[in-house]
Amino acid sequence: MKAASRHCPAGRDDADRFHPADTYQPRCAARTASTPASLETSMNPFRWLLDLTGHRSLAGLLAAISITALTLMAPASAQAAHNPIILIPGMTGTPANMYPMRDHLVSHGWDANRVYPWTDSGQMNVDMEASAQAIKAKVDQVLQQTGARKVVIAAWSAGTIATRNYIKNYGGDQKVSIFVSFAGPHHGISIWQACTQSNVACRTQWGPIPNTPWLQALNAGTEVPGWPNVRYLTIRGSMDFNATPVDTAVLAGADENVLFNGLNHSTVITDAAALTKMRDFILKWEKTTTGPTVTSCSATVSGTSATVKASADESNGPVVSYRVQLSGPTGVDDVASVAGANFSKSYTLSDGAYTGTVTATDNAGRTSPVCQLARFSIGVPSTPAEHDPIVFMTGASGDLSKIAPLKDYLQSQGWKASRMFLWKDSSNFQGDVPATAREMSAKVDEVLRTTGASKIVLVGFSSSAVSGRYYIKNLGGTQKVSQFISIAGPHHGISRYMECQYLWRSCAQWGPIPLTPFMVELNAGTEVPGSPTVKYLTLRGTADTNASPTDTAMLTGADENALFQGLDHYTLITNPQAQAKVRDFILAHEEGGGDPVPDGVPSHLAVTSSTSNSVSLTWTGVSGVSGYNVYRAAAANGPWTRANASLVGGTSFTVSGLSAGATYYFVVRAQKSDGTESADSNQVSRTTGTDGQTPSETVTAPVYTHYTAGRVGYAGYITLGTRYGYATSIPLYRCGTMWTDKQSCAPL
Repeated sequence: MKAASRHCPAGRDDADRFHPADTYQPRCAARTASTPASLETSMNPFRWLLDLTGHRSLAGLLAAISITALTLMAPASAQAAHNPIILIPGMTGTPANMYPMRDHLVSHGWDANRVYPWTDSGQMNVDMEASAQAIKAKVDQVLQQTGARKVVIAAWSAGTIATRNYIKNYGGDQKVSIFVSFAGPHHGISIWQACTQSNVACRTQWGPIPNTPWLQALNAGTEVPGWPNVRYLTIRGSMDFNATPVDTAVLAGADENVLFNGLNHSTVITDAAALTKMRDFILKWEKTTTGPTVTSCSATVSGTSATVKASADESNGPVVSYRVQLSGPTGVDDVASVAGANFSKSYTLSDGAYTGTVTATDNAGRTSPVCQLARFSIGVPSTPAEHDPIVFMTGASGDLSKIAPLKDYLQSQGWKASRMFLWKDSSNFQGDVPATAREMSAKVDEVLRTTGASKIVLVGFSSSAVSGRYYIKNLGGTQKVSQFISIAGPHHGISRYMECQYLWRSCAQWGPIPLTPFMVELNAGTEVPGSPTVKYLTLRGTADTNASPTDTAMLTGADENALFQGLDHYTLITNPQAQAKVRDFILAHEEGGGDPVPDGVPSHLAVTSSTSNSVSLTWTGVSGVSGYNVYRAAAANGPWTRANASLVGGTSFTVSGLSAGATYYFVVRAQKSDGTESADSNQVSRTTGTDGQTPSETVTAPVYTHYTAGRVGYAGYITLGTRYGYATSIPLYRCGTMWTDKQSCAPL
């Protein structure tokens, strides 16, 4: 049956219309490229399965046909943050399918904390209505977590169908600014009968040609619901034999429908040109969908009043109102109809400590990310204020006595018992991690109500550290946790997971090596969600045979990863040096309350670069000192050897004369005029390079075996796993004390 003629809106380009009767009628513009008419008949439609999976049996074919293919502080500059973006894979897919897309965006300036590879519990495989509702929940969670008003969604294969259903039928047109569809089967697929019985959504909703009543209803009226408030880009490949015929991926009325010659169903989401097209499209349209940015905010106290001031960037539209929210003895939630780039208003408040936020809304109704006000006080000295309350969580045994010694120690150091809470969830941290995190969220809210504080310090021991990170990342903890302290946390699996994965559901989620999809997603983007607003400290011991290998307890990006020689899983809690490390870290990173950073101690020591024989350092200095001394050591926590011959006058230094392929540790101390030195700064480490050397040993093994054998740490494990695949056998070359995948001995 010939489809009724339709006309594209004026000014629209390339929107070829797919007709269910397998005929094509160009609309709005001629195709830039076309597939030869003989292509689909001359090639085996199942050849892609053999090429991509190597399956030769019918069972293998049917299995493969599953189409596994689918902020707190405002920016200081005038450029607004990108809208957060959710990356959704296809039927039976996992978030890992979308990592190349995530990595491309992060490498081009997107904040890793605002990029979310994700899929629903049914992996887009069961019911597109349930999947759309799951997308709705995920979008709402991301908006709450980031403070953004809208998200961008990029979806692949069957994930595109669930996303369009969400936009059309579940309110997504109000919450999505841009939708990018990769290889979407928007008009059914010619090989739909190869979908297995378990691929319910494919067989009953979006797969058949002619289209099902369900898909006809989705496409009825408009194929681009919410346009022009939602902008649409589709990307398809000429060699795609999953989403076939090729133009099934076209959406009539999309802003752009782009065809890439030579790309198939899998390469369309990894190809550099396709990803660049996605990125450019987002950049093109986000200027029209991104609202204002509050570039600065402050509160100035005078007597019993506080004057809140803010400045906003109006480059995307004029600001018409500001919202001030204050938490403290006098709660404030004020929407002030003040137009313009500058805001100032005074509030009369009761005595006590306050925190708060400021947002701006423009004339299009778009609201900025929040700007966090520094803590301030009315009628009482601003410092020292109360320490943030602390919630201590035990491990999977549920034995609170295990974590109690740390609470007792901090009480002896001046913390109030009434502001410290020992807690475990109803499953003793042995049940489902997301369920535990939901209970944790309720506990945190209870503590905040009880104490009147705006934030807490969260201490997680062993498995509870995983639940703590899940809460921070996915359930709004970035807004309520000031510091997260992880003690012996199994953040990257444990070598003894076989002992517990069948006993505890949580262990089956966080225990295995290679990592489960659950842990891959938890660690995706950043291992320290909310940083730098949330400060992170990890403690691990060299004698810990529970959280093993030792570096599983590290978090890439943490403010400090502290290693203690000779401590095991439980002595990390009772050891005086470890306890003091927790105390000092909390004191050093409290905002506006508690004790300040000890006078005269350098902070934020970091490695900026290294070579085969040198390491360059930088740090934050202090006033009233003569200079700085840099110390190096061959082991964590010393013994230390001074690296500078004369006093360092600035706040950077390059340590030279080091051995290639060796690991060094560094601290900085400030020197006063009388020659005395301050306490140590935070400690950092770096392994020097070994370019040009000859390997002394070669070992070929799966990437995860290299990790468990200690040849690479967690950062190397992630680098190699991303590069080759976690179960792929690769050779590693020993160059000095370092292992690398480069035979030239260049670092990973």
